[in-house]
Amino acid sequence: MAPLTTPEKILLWTLRKAEDVGYGGTMVKWYNDAVQKGRKEPFTEKDFTPENLSLLEKYVRDKAAKTGKNSGSITYNDYPYGKGKEKEGQYDDISLTLGQFKWKIDEDGTIHIDDQYNFNLGTVPDRTDRMSEEISQLFFNQYDMANDIGAKVLGETGYGDKDLGTPIKIRIKKKNGS
Repeated sequence: MAPLTTPEKILLWTLRKAEDVGYGGTMVKWYNDAVQKGRKEPFTEKDFTPENLSLLEKYVRDKAAKTGKNSGSITYNDYPYGKGKEKEGQYDDISLTLGQFKWKIDEDGTIHIDDQYNFNLGTVPDRTDRMSEEISQLFFNQYDMANDIGAKVLGETGYGDKDLGTPIKIRIKKKNGS
């Protein structure tokens, strides 16, 4: 792994402090666990708030009802504020934590999500001198900088790459009447 730059170290420190004071929700907690603490055990439904777990279940069951299938995937376009939709760019904690993922629903209605918490290929152009770009990101685009740090620490990956990142094994049992 390439050494972290000063702006990257500042962002990581900021994310640790944000979690310490309860800011950033599931997204910051998962990021810190995987990238900064090296978590290896799978993220599960227990790592979500009840509100986020209900929202995740809604996204999957709505997609299943829309497609008529018991398996499929959620992409950024499936989220309420995904690409090309009103208020584009305003994503929720689920989209910023899980991103794109595959799901299936078994015979008893239990949702299964088996994925990896990982990062897409870097978003910053490859340069030999990136300091000014990183300082700009630190102030104006922390999300892309965090993505680049995650890819640097965990390894770069593409959608669906099962070899890199922290495992995700989520099970959501069907509630009566849903």
